[in-house]
Amino acid sequence: MHMNRYKQINKILLIAASVILFTSCEDWLELEPEDNVIQQEFWKSEQQVHSFTMGLYGKLMDEALSERLFYWSELRGDGLVLNNYITTNIYRILNSDITADNSIFKWDAFYSSINQCNILIEFAKKAVDEDVTFTEDELKKYEAEAYGLRALLYFYLVRSFGEVPLMLDAVVDDQVDFFIPKSSQADILAQIENDLDTARKYAVFDYDNLLYNKGRLTRYGVDAVMADYYLWTDQYEECLEVCDEIITSNRFGLVAGNEWLQEIFIDGNSNESIFELQFSVNKPNPFYDFFNESPGYFLASPYIMELYAGADVRGDSATWFGNAGVIYKYMALSSEEDMRRSSANYEANWIFYRYADLLLMKAEALNELGRGAEAVELVNRIQARAGASLTSADVTDDNEIRVMILMERRKELAYEGKRWFDVLRNAKRDNYAHKSILIEMIESYAPAELVDLVKSKYSDPLSHYFPIYYEELEVNYELEQNEYYLR
Repeated sequence: MHMNRYKQINKILLIAASVILFTSCEDWLELEPEDNVIQQEFWKSEQQVHSFTMGLYGKLMDEALSERLFYWSELRGDGLVLNNYITTNIYRILNSDITADNSIFKWDAFYSSINQCNILIEFAKKAVDEDVTFTEDELKKYEAEAYGLRALLYFYLVRSFGEVPLMLDAVVDDQVDFFIPKSSQADILAQIENDLDTARKYAVFDYDNLLYNKGRLTRYGVDAVMADYYLWTDQYEECLEVCDEIITSNRFGLVAGNEWLQEIFIDGNSNESIFELQFSVNKPNPFYDFFNESPGYFLASPYIMELYAGADVRGDSATWFGNAGVIYKYMALSSEEDMRRSSANYEANWIFYRYADLLLMKAEALNELGRGAEAVELVNRIQARAGASLTSADVTDDNEIRVMILMERRKELAYEGKRWFDVLRNAKRDNYAHKSILIEMIESYAPAELVDLVKSKYSDPLSHYFPIYYEELEVNYELEQNEYYLR
């Protein structure tokens, strides 16, 4: 990150930061603090801390960040084909042409959001001294959200790039050292775990407000991030523990199969939801151009459309629509007929974690611990909800069950920003003992003339992470390009 860029980030945060408030089930309002408020005038009351905390979620909805939640996992998966609105950067990644000049690899929006978390962590405590009604206990609840969101953002970065700069200090003046090198994966992962541990200690269990409970990081949202983290780092007993905290809370459940599309994706904030971004007409989801039929970027791949058999409620007219394969989860306005969102009402929420995802994470952990029968039972529960045929598996064959779980995640969580991370997590397990999972995915989608080339490229584990965008290297002399892209 270079000096000029951080000056720009600082200026945005100090002078025109968007501070978003949850004010109703439908609307977000923007407040703009005046100049030099971060250190001096702003941190005077709990209300100001609250407003700044809401701004953390607003930053997640910025187009430059939220689009990458989709790009960084789904473009290297097997679920997309190009529609009629083609951009060079997307085309190249879909064809495994991954180079450092592709702006999809820009991470500045992530670091801007991380910096906002750092600012709250460093300065919100000032309000306790100014506002006699604002207690240390209340402060820690706000800080827990910042720690949890910072961990989530770094979790995306480390899974996508492997090694990245680890910035934990607030950028509010020119005295901060902007030119820092990458940290190792081990150091980044350790910081993520530390942040999540802190967040878990103080996060709110219940805001007594549906929109807050679904749209802010509660203790259960932090637990969901932590379960995902534990799977990535092969800590299976720990994963089970946090999964069971969510399950035994009895606050979440699977929606009825016939309401799968309506309640989860059209209405949003369902009983199944653990944490999702609250888009609205005032802050629309930026994915309209992704999934609109004409013009649009993406359609469902034939591979995806062949996955769902029989009465599976997640197939045609749910995950996708019609022979063309319109990706329907985010376009649908009705589960009863073909009614689609327009650009004027593109309010579909982005779901980070939901209960079905959590159950499948638990199944994965169980299987890796040799408890295959319990894992299959959870997969069958997801299949039964969907009206799909139950899959049988040899409960003593952990590899067969591993593939079964991965397939069920493919069907249940298609286009929800999971696919590449799911495949890589399983492929790299046990020192890449399961690399065949990655190779089989490549064979399922790569053009015939490119299959051998792509397989050869992905045979090197260093290729599984993106390159650092070239502009970052030009302005930060401490950064080094990820090793694979130096060859």
